[in-house]
Amino acid sequence: MIHYSVGFRLLYHGDFEAARNQLEQALRWSAGHRRHVHACAAMALTLWNLGYPAQASKLIKEAETEGRELHDPYAEVMVADNACMVHLVSKDAPGAKLYADDLTSISTKYGFAGEIAVASIVHAWADGWGGDSKGIDLLRESLVEFAAAEGELSRSWLCGLIAQLCLKFGRNDEAVAALEEAIGVIARTGEGFAESEIYRLKGETELQLGHSDIGSAAKWFERAIDAARKRSARIAELRATSNLARLLAKQHKRDKARVKLVEIYNWFTEGFDTAALKDAKGLLDELSM
Repeated sequence: MIHYSVGFRLLYHGDFEAARNQLEQALRWSAGHRRHVHACAAMALTLWNLGYPAQASKLIKEAETEGRELHDPYAEVMVADNACMVHLVSKDAPGAKLYADDLTSISTKYGFAGEIAVASIVHAWADGWGGDSKGIDLLRESLVEFAAAEGELSRSWLCGLIAQLCLKFGRNDEAVAALEEAIGVIARTGEGFAESEIYRLKGETELQLGHSDIGSAAKWFERAIDAARKRSARIAELRATSNLARLLAKQHKRDKARVKLVEIYNWFTEGFDTAALKDAKGLLDELSM
């Protein structure tokens, strides 16, 4: 199925609208075939990035049901893989870990080495995000295993995961190194799945390092917003705008902060129980006081 293959590549390149168009055609032409399950799972991750988390969750459940009915190990693996990614990018560590367990079980049974490495990455990230600093070292080890199986696929995003955990535990120099590598990969390859998130994390790093010029952080947040808009990555845009709004509020520009944040927040029509939208709503309430 050419539409699925193209859509999958576009998804991980960060061309989310183009990926949706291809995957819609894949879904239309693959009914009753295992590729339908693959396309459904990939579409879930695509729709999450485009700002439709409720639809993404629904598609994952549909793909799970269909995958079980097909009794096709690879179809089940692809569902678990994309479900892991949806929960990970949502920063839902327990949900990500649950699907990673399924991914490990199926992949070990059938010898899917690359997917075993994916599950290890998700487990390590979830442990770190849950508060275990050992998750950073486990994540680094898992990335070596993944690179051995899959090469440079998603390298910038994976570097971003390391930076995310390093920032959480105050290992700022390591975060800087990981983000510099990620930015270099993006510049060299155009890989855009996590482009906005990388720039947003760079802005957070600037603040955490205590640099006196907070304008540098603001520029990174603005760059993250621009990158998200270019890719129609609405949740990434919301996260970066929330960062920028907090910074503006500290500069006593609360009205400007609120205007910027309310514009993107009001775009959403679903997913109000997700972490990114709840965080933005809480910030809007603060800014309105």
